[in-house]
Amino acid sequence: MPVDGLDYAIRVKLADMLKWDFDRVLDLCMEQQAVWREKAAMPQDQRTQLEREAKRLEGAINRLLDQIEAGQAVGDRRKKRQEELDTIKGKLELADVPAVDRVTMASMIAPYGLLVGLGVGDPATIRQVLRKIGVDRINATPMGPDSWEFRGQALGGAAA
Repeated sequence: MPVDGLDYAIRVKLADMLKWDFDRVLDLCMEQQAVWREKAAMPQDQRTQLEREAKRLEGAINRLLDQIEAGQAVGDRRKKRQEELDTIKGKLELADVPAVDRVTMASMIAPYGLLVGLGVGDPATIRQVLRKIGVDRINATPMGPDSWEFRGQALGGAAA
């Protein structure tokens, strides 16, 4: 069975199941955001080390600028130190994952449709979402050379 076909059918069914319950979609998006924040978080000791290194590089750049003003040749050392500093600042910026509250999340996803943030295109996330709304099995039956029928049941009430 083609995996792309199954993933597409799951997305279509999920969209149909969730289009009437925006709060459930919002709950799932908030859960996924917490997972992403945890994955992106930088350990405090690593962050402290990077901040210390950035401060050291800023001092080195300032000393090199002083040398340039004094007429001394510094070669490409200033450019290299600046590149190192930019790299470290970039790492620190990537680690600063802002927290998003429920109201902000709702305003962000409402205009784009219900499946924003649910891992569209990521089969593992889609299957996790399906489990949360009560789908534990999907039966795929070949109906022809390029067609399949998908059957499954979901909880009618709140997400499990």
